[in-house]
Amino acid sequence: MATRDSFALLPLWTEIEELGADVPAERQLAMLLAVREALVRGTRWFLAQPGKPLGIRETVARYRPGIAAVADQLEHVLSPDHARTLAAAVEGWSGPAVDVGLARRIALLPYLVAACDLVALGEHEASDLLAPARVHFALDAELGVGELGRRLADMPLRSRWDRLALAGLQGELSAVLRRLTGAATRADLGGSDPETTRAAVAQWLAAHVHGVGRYRSLVAALGEEQVDLAMLTVIVRALGDLGRTS
Repeated sequence: MATRDSFALLPLWTEIEELGADVPAERQLAMLLAVREALVRGTRWFLAQPGKPLGIRETVARYRPGIAAVADQLEHVLSPDHARTLAAAVEGWSGPAVDVGLARRIALLPYLVAACDLVALGEHEASDLLAPARVHFALDAELGVGELGRRLADMPLRSRWDRLALAGLQGELSAVLRRLTGAATRADLGGSDPETTRAAVAQWLAAHVHGVGRYRSLVAALGEEQVDLAMLTVIVRALGDLGRTS
């Protein structure tokens, strides 16, 4: 319920379910599954947060404004690569009887957990999240975190233990990006546009963050071997070590 209302999913569900016969049933089902995936990922994120038991009303009051603010300006904070991916997703969801507004709301669902991380930093009001959002997505692009997440999502799960390990690694990706975003923001990195921000982030990583070379060499090695969960575990741990700055 906290995820559903923080992500404003009820109106989206309703709009999808009210699409007419011009939209094939399998396409509507794909849209609903995309919403469900966002709900699952958001629920896992909220459950992984430390502290006192989750209060639904308090959680929604804290997170919904910031998530909405980031979602509303997403194209202005994404790195160029992310922006192209989002544009392609919007085009993919668009079609007869599916307006661009609905297609965009579906396409941005995978980015809402990142907005949760930005709110969780607790350093900015909802109206001031755009600068740290640019830093966050610049870090994601520079370090290839999104690609790691996709590889994790594609891992075959042979047992409950694999599923638990996968959930833990996905949570670690989120935690590392949040930690690095906080450090980079406190270092006064950023810029007025995503490209300037990415250049500043790349320079900061090279000059101040230990272990970037080792991490990148491990990521490069993925292309030469068949990837398994053990390999991804090593890489995610190497990514976690990047939280130690000089």
